[in-house]
Order: sequence, then C-alpha cells, then structure tokens
Amino acid sequence: DQSREDYMAAALRLKEELERKNNDGTNEDDDDDDDDEEEEEGASERHQTNASVKENSTENKLDRTNPSQSFAFDEVATQVFTNDETESAQRKVHSRGETNASSPSVTLDKSNRSEEKPVNNETESMTEKSSKEGSKNTAVDETEVCGTKTDYDFCEDVSHAPDLIRRCLAVIRTLCASNSSDPFIYPVDPQLYPGYYEAVMAPTSLYDIGSFLQESGKRLNANDHMQEIENVVSEVGRRVRIIIQNSLCYSSGYNTVNSAEEMIRIFERLFFDWVLAPSNQRPALKDLDDDRCIDHHESDLTSMVLLCDGCEGKYNMSRLKPPLSKVPSGDWYCPRCVSCRCWGSVDPRIGRRVLTTSLSGTVESCKFVFSESGEASLVYAIKPLDSGLTEYWDLDDVDKSIVGEPVEPISCL
Repeated sequence: DQSREDYMAAALRLKEELERKNNDGTNEDDDDDDDDEEEEEGASERHQTNASVKENSTENKLDRTNPSQSFAFDEVATQVFTNDETESAQRKVHSRGETNASSPSVTLDKSNRSEEKPVNNETESMTEKSSKEGSKNTAVDETEVCGTKTDYDFCEDVSHAPDLIRRCLAVIRTLCASNSSDPFIYPVDPQLYPGYYEAVMAPTSLYDIGSFLQESGKRLNANDHMQEIENVVSEVGRRVRIIIQNSLCYSSGYNTVNSAEEMIRIFERLFFDWVLAPSNQRPALKDLDDDRCIDHHESDLTSMVLLCDGCEGKYNMSRLKPPLSKVPSGDWYCPRCVSCRCWGSVDPRIGRRVLTTSLSGTVESCKFVFSESGEASLVYAIKPLDSGLTEYWDLDDVDKSIVGEPVEPISCL
C-alpha cells in the first residue's frame, strides 16, 4: 500500500505522462495535415504540368509535317502515357494490397498460383495440416474474447488470466465506458484539488484498480490456488466502493455525487451478475456487453429499451412481463430490483433436499449473519418434511447433507 504522499507523486507523474502522450498525438495529427497539404500541392503541380503537356501536344499535332516537331511530340506523348500507365499500375497495386491486407488467405493463394511451383504430396499434406491448425487457433482466439474493447490500456483483457480476473477487467472496462465514471478514471489531480488528499485516507481510481487486475492476471493462472484469485476479486470490490466513499467524503459538487451514485449502481449489478453469481448463471465471456439488454434477444436491436432507475440495466419494453407500450412516468424499477435480487435468490442450494440421520427437509432460504467480531457467514433455513420447527444450518452442514449431485462451492462471497 502506498502512502498518500507517494500516491500524490505517482498521480503527478501519470498526469505528465498522459499530457505528453496527448501532445505527441496532436503533433502527429499536425504532421498528417502538413503531409496532406503537400500532397495537394504536388497534385496541383502535376495537374498544371499535364495541362501544359496537353497544350504543347495540341500545337504539335498541327505541325506533325515537321519531322523534328513530330519526334518531339512522339517523345512527349510516350512519356505522358508511360507516367499515366505507371500511376494507374501503382493505384491497382495499392488497392490490391489493401484488399490482401484484410484477406491474407487470398494473398497466399494468389502468390502460390503465380509461382506455379510443383509440390509433392508431402508438401501438400503439410500445407493442409498447417491450414487446419491455423483455423483451430483462430477458433480458440474467437472463444477467448472477453467483453468489449476499450480505449484505456490499463484495463485491457489478459487472455491467459483466470476467468474471474478477466471478468473483473470486463467490469472495469464497462465502468470506464460509462459517462458517470469520468471523474473517477484517473487519480485526482493533487495540484487542482490538494484538499482531497487531506480529506481521504485511501485515495484510489479505476486506473489503479485496472492496473492491479492486469498485474494479478499476468501473475496468476487458472491452476493457482483459488483463494489467491478470490482475494484479488475481493480487493476489486473493496477498492471500487472506496472510490465512492471518497467522493462522498470530499465532494466537489452535486454532479460528482450523482455520478458516483450512478457508477456504484452499475458496478454492483455487473459485479454480481458477471463475477459473483453461480457459474451456471453468469454470461459467457464473449457476452459481457452492457450495451445489450439484461436478457439479450435479437429483437432488442429494433425495440424500445428502458433503463432501470435502480441498477441502470437495459430492458426491452416489449419483452417485459407484462409488456409496456409506453415509457412510464417517473422512476421505473426493473423486476430484479423490485424482487431484491441478491445471493439469496440465486443460491443453487435453495429448494434442494437435505437428509441426515435425524432430519429430512428442504432448503428454504439463506441470509448473511455477522458475528460479534464482524465476520460474515451464510445461514440456511431448513424446513423439515414432517412439518417440524424450522432449523438453521451453516453452509458446511448444508453442503454435506444435500441429496443428489453436489452443488458448486461458493467463491468470493
């Protein structure tokens, strides 16, 4: 953990680095503009030259009976034709190169046909084998896509990282893409807001969280001990909530508080749905896209979508139960928010039968309880089949007594 002084110094260094990158990008754009102007001037000069050549060729056409003038005309005409033919060929090559850049397989086929080299059966089989392996690798890459891309390199996906860490990175990318996260993406500028670092004890930002996740993803892999991965996920949840707490402790304006409240609503929904929920209820990595509706359907692209005022989730009005024909006035809350969606509503143990030597019953519900020391644990209400009094069991007792297939162990909660 950094001290506040070290964090402020790192924030200033990051600020200078970002400003330098922005300036370099601006200079490159200016250079591109200058190149475009030079190209336009060159094109204008070539146009004028071609025009003068055409005028001269017209005059020479009138005097072709003069042998010397006829030779001069033929030479100029040949030169103009050659230049035009060369430019045309260059344009064709350039356009073909652009096509081949997007279709490398086509380029390979063309080069093979143009060479027309004889190949033996062994070479053909090796070529077929390599092409098959290439297609397999392509298929693997497509299945490993995680969520949407981002303009921020600090939260880009780490393809070989454990599944939960990749999901956390997808959550951070989605937060960075939302308008509400603008004040919280990078560390607060110590020069503009020096009082911020006097008011908060643990300054942090989405940049810090994304960098932490990337470092953890590069260090860990799917075969590492699950507890280490869970610790990373727990730290992500803690840090994002600290960002919100810091903004409430030191608020520079009403808009900042509103942005913080909106961002935490988005985060809690995504963090639960994409990371904490049981694995059979989490969307696939490629489907981690918050631009879609919560229950995505093809018709969502052409239908009216409604935003929930509770979780900021998107819902197709025509697919709600019952469907909505017009946007409701005032605040609107989705069915998940109304039903208080939480672990107690998705725990796969709910509704399962348990059996011991002294009791046969059904798991009715679960809830979090906190001990005097502040440690949280899950307690399950067990309804006996003989209509006896409800009993309360802990997680271990429930998992040991479930009838049938065992349930997935709880992680990160």
